[in-house]
Amino acid sequence: MTSLKAFFLESLFGAITSGLTSNYITPFALKIGAQSFHIGILNSSSNFLSSIVQLISPEVTEVIKNRVKFIASSAVSMGICFILVSITPFIFKKNSLIMFILFISLITAICGIATPPWASLLSETVEKTKYGEYFAWRKKILGLVGLVSTFFGGFLLFVFDKQLNVPNKVIGFSILFFLAGICRFFSAYYQLQLKETLGDGLPTQKFNYFEFIRRFKESNFVKFMFFVVAINFGLFICKPFFSVYLLRDIGVEYSTFAIITTLGSIAGLFGLPIWGKLADKFGNVRVIKISAFFVPIIPVLWIVSKNIYYLMTVNAFTEYILAGFGLCFSNFIFDATSKIVRTRCIAYFNFTNEIFVSGACLLGGWLSGILPPLFTNSKLLTLFFISGLFCSFAVFLLRNSFTEVRKTEQIKDIEILGIITGVSSVLNLCNNAFIKQKKSDTS
Repeated sequence: MTSLKAFFLESLFGAITSGLTSNYITPFALKIGAQSFHIGILNSSSNFLSSIVQLISPEVTEVIKNRVKFIASSAVSMGICFILVSITPFIFKKNSLIMFILFISLITAICGIATPPWASLLSETVEKTKYGEYFAWRKKILGLVGLVSTFFGGFLLFVFDKQLNVPNKVIGFSILFFLAGICRFFSAYYQLQLKETLGDGLPTQKFNYFEFIRRFKESNFVKFMFFVVAINFGLFICKPFFSVYLLRDIGVEYSTFAIITTLGSIAGLFGLPIWGKLADKFGNVRVIKISAFFVPIIPVLWIVSKNIYYLMTVNAFTEYILAGFGLCFSNFIFDATSKIVRTRCIAYFNFTNEIFVSGACLLGGWLSGILPPLFTNSKLLTLFFISGLFCSFAVFLLRNSFTEVRKTEQIKDIEILGIITGVSSVLNLCNNAFIKQKKSDTS
């Protein structure tokens, strides 16, 4: 079995795990008594632990000298933790919320420490000039698998919550997280089929985090990192609370919630080929900067209306934009770092990003309790507005601080904007129709 195939299969089970759990962590927490502040703590603690362990990931990888065994053992550990989460409400009862936050944070931390070696190993299996096309295809397929898993999860929760006469309404969540744990074991099996490509030549060019940060003035990569971090900080002040807003303030059913998240995922998945081709042709940086203009708009759009169909559209737009932004900044990391330092650069990037995301989640949880309800009677809408403002400052202050690292074709920003929004396709159709009609009239 080739490493590329093994990577795809292990990620397939990873996508199922994510689909069964990622969109249902907050609903699970709410079901066992969490409030907005607890949701902020949950997201903050998870990201904080994940960020801290990123710093030691390169050192641990170099000591073990085998990235394959490292990431496989991490997958097994995550599987065990998911199973522990599934039984938490039944075993710990009064302390179930505390233990839930603890286990979810531990899962995120394990994932965090394994991500840099996993990502560096994956990047070495793909041709560099095909990053955009391949990773867009990969994310689309895995996203579809995750989408089906998410929809299955929503259906299962609906059945247990509304259709079955069960005494404990958390059973549906427990089943989902138990299945997720089993999937992580399958991921570990396929990860063991991967081939280590560096062997004794693991990264020897060492530099600590502070040396890395001090190169801000001359390092294109560090400037890029702070741009992404600033955008994510502003966005994650409110992003964890989109689900809270839908489930608590709007009061949508789990089935409706699943539909909203599913449609958003579909929009993100089918946008990936567009983003990938644009990135390969015109550069990741160009696409990052264009997509970043839309990020400040996302939180503000949630304020406009409570209409479910409108919110479905907004969530779809949100996922479409963030899919492109996420794909391109991930690929740029691979473009901008050499093989011998990639694991360390990914670790330092993730540490910085997640420490700020952690702070943003904690800040959002605190603000959600003290902000006045400026829009209707929901304090969360005020939080969304503040998030949009911060993202705007980040975009306009930092977007020109970094540049592309490879040769690309030239194109005007307005042309990329037309492709992203679909305006170019509409204009081309109209133009073709006009030409055909003109030819028909002249004949």
